[in-house]
Amino acid sequence: MLQTPVEDRRIRRLDEEVINRVAAGEILHGPVNAIKEMLENSLDAGSTQINITVTDGGVKMIQIQDNGHGIKKEDLPLVCERFATSKLREFEDLSSMTTFGFRGEALASISHVAHVTITSMTKDRPCAFRCQYASGKMISDPKATAGLVGTTIHIEDLFYNCLSRRKGLGTSSEEFHKISDMVSRYALANPFVSISLKKMGSKTPAVCTSGSGVVSNNIGALFGADISPDLLHVHYEETTLTTSTGTATFEAEMYATNPNYNSKKNIFVLFINERLVSSTTIKKGLLSVYNEYLPRGTHPFLYVKLKVPPQSVDVNINPTKSEVRMLHEQDIIAALRTRLNDNLLSCGTSRTFNSKAEYLRGEVELTKKRSSLRPSKKIRTDDKSRRLGEFPPFSDASPFLETARAKNKEETFERVEGRLESVNHLVHSFTSQINTGLSDIFSSSVLVGLVDSEFIALQHKTYLYLANLRHLKTLLFYQQILVRFSKLDDIHLGEGLPVRGLLQEYRRHASVEGEGEMETLEDMYVRVFCDETKRDMLSEYFSIEIDEEGILKRLPQIVPGHTPPFDLLPAFIYSLCLDVDWTEELRCIDSLTRVIAEWEKDFGGRSEDEDRFYAGERAEEEEEKVVENVLYPAIKSVLKPTEELIENRSILQIASMEKLYKVFERC
Repeated sequence: MLQTPVEDRRIRRLDEEVINRVAAGEILHGPVNAIKEMLENSLDAGSTQINITVTDGGVKMIQIQDNGHGIKKEDLPLVCERFATSKLREFEDLSSMTTFGFRGEALASISHVAHVTITSMTKDRPCAFRCQYASGKMISDPKATAGLVGTTIHIEDLFYNCLSRRKGLGTSSEEFHKISDMVSRYALANPFVSISLKKMGSKTPAVCTSGSGVVSNNIGALFGADISPDLLHVHYEETTLTTSTGTATFEAEMYATNPNYNSKKNIFVLFINERLVSSTTIKKGLLSVYNEYLPRGTHPFLYVKLKVPPQSVDVNINPTKSEVRMLHEQDIIAALRTRLNDNLLSCGTSRTFNSKAEYLRGEVELTKKRSSLRPSKKIRTDDKSRRLGEFPPFSDASPFLETARAKNKEETFERVEGRLESVNHLVHSFTSQINTGLSDIFSSSVLVGLVDSEFIALQHKTYLYLANLRHLKTLLFYQQILVRFSKLDDIHLGEGLPVRGLLQEYRRHASVEGEGEMETLEDMYVRVFCDETKRDMLSEYFSIEIDEEGILKRLPQIVPGHTPPFDLLPAFIYSLCLDVDWTEELRCIDSLTRVIAEWEKDFGGRSEDEDRFYAGERAEEEEEKVVENVLYPAIKSVLKPTEELIENRSILQIASMEKLYKVFERC
């Protein structure tokens, strides 16, 4: 280690560049801190839609785009200067601070350790302006460019001049996991803002919320659909407590799981005055309430949103603003503990325990292979070594089919006033075909796991079933579109996508040749998407919004937490033209609903070869997570299984534990 000679150790003023880089290191510990600061700026700007894209865990590239009020052209030279802010004027303003940022250090720090480009547009300007920044200074004059109202910040090569900090970062996956966790928490606390996060080039966002304003939906989409059924909403109206040191005024809202839910993962989210913070005291105080309700080693889900007078909170504790100090903290915690405990007690004394079929875990194989092992060696001796291929082949004469048909009863359909008669007719057509035997199986079954991209294994009582997941998803989406007709959630597409371009993209991939086909596509576009009546119907009833310019702005989200396959969007737009009967209302709604359901059912729309290519991206794990936490809970709770599933053999019994028990006895 090099040391400065004693005689040269004089006190010197540090160079300005050194000061700024040291200060940047205090604020930016990694890419997650940079994104957090910019995300808070977007929320301060009144954004309702925020899209975040990263490359290499945020080290190589970060881009955050919002639709807030934008930055005025005159203010662009000051954007990355240290201590330049629009949120603080005097020190006394800290006592009433309601915005996330206030010091004016975030973008300045980022510009000292990365290459920054900002594009912004305000409502009073006819165009956007783009600037580049380095070391806190604007290095190019604002240039006019095309853009939308709002701000886009593009960051490249984070910590390019701080190699030790860059080497100290985790892997790309680890850094992206930190970013995803942080963005999920902000998306949870801002339910009226549509927030998305994805890797550059990825077809499926890691985080995506619709901005519908329903907190429980966001919890299911962000942290797992298995949490939603066991959520308790605890609201503590604005209250003033008399304490030994004065009065404490606060308001709180909590979303907590009841005693039926427990997890090995500890999820505790705390926001104080809309700011994501960490407080060991509050966390321990509230989680300890569950000690009497949950098994040891398990944890609840707990989201706390606390509102206190700004003057009773000190947010200027450290540069990252992740810690705060609050007056009357212990008194507020005691009040919250009491209210939370009262709500847990009101759940009753009964407990529900859900467990998966442990004896079917492990790799699933359906291919039949000849084995040289003796029969005695085929007996299972390890509860984790079971293979589906060892079960007897299924036959048409399944006892399940006979039982399900015997239990089938016609259910009465109650007509919904205010809904189109054609929709009532379509809903009645499938409710009249509900098979109650299948309903009993799905509603009380346990998901064993994914067999492959087409089949899932289920356990009901002592029977094991194989179900066609694609058929179940198609039926689920078809029914949900009709049941929630004109009330579907939507996914906003930001700047949107040109419909003409999507049709041409489909033509290229479909290898269609000839000028006549191009004219046919144009005719399709004019016939469907230039018709204002059809566009209004798609927007009002199906949440598919296409503006007069032919730009696709919105798509439906049929099941909360499920993202449609955007890679198949060109084929979907083509099907809207080719496969929908626009001539008569009933046939139009039926065919349009089927087209949407067929599109939604495909997870990513990849072939088997592509699935193998994406194995390094953990595509199988991602698909299994979606099925386990989103799709199968929806199938259990809202799917109305019909006779069609029996007729096309979408569900088959493949094993009976009573019969296999005789084999186990020979061990």
